[in-house]
Amino acid sequence: MSISQTTDSQEQLDVVDHSSLHHYRTEIPNIIFQLGLSAYEISLYLAIKRTAGDRGWSFIGTKRLAKESGMSEGKVSQVKKDLTKPHDLLNGKSLITITKRKREDGGNATDLIEITDVL
Repeated sequence: MSISQTTDSQEQLDVVDHSSLHHYRTEIPNIIFQLGLSAYEISLYLAIKRTAGDRGWSFIGTKRLAKESGMSEGKVSQVKKDLTKPHDLLNGKSLITITKRKREDGGNATDLIEITDVL
């Protein structure tokens, strides 16, 4: 964002904001509200979308998703699976894609969750 303003003394003041607009808002495609999602699915999708931001992916863990969406961890795990199911209105696309990851020591790492471009 760039703003240019002339002050009373005719000096020009330039303000440049190089940060992402994601810090101020999250954009949700209107079609999300036409898919017949449950309140849980909408809540979780919004939490993931907010975290993923402009880059479209997130490594957010189940515990944090539970806190941000107001659900139990078990419910988050169930609803994440629901969000990976295809939708007819999206031409068979799902809302998210989940990639399981492992740490170097062989333990489980947080999932990579990618927001599907539904447009």
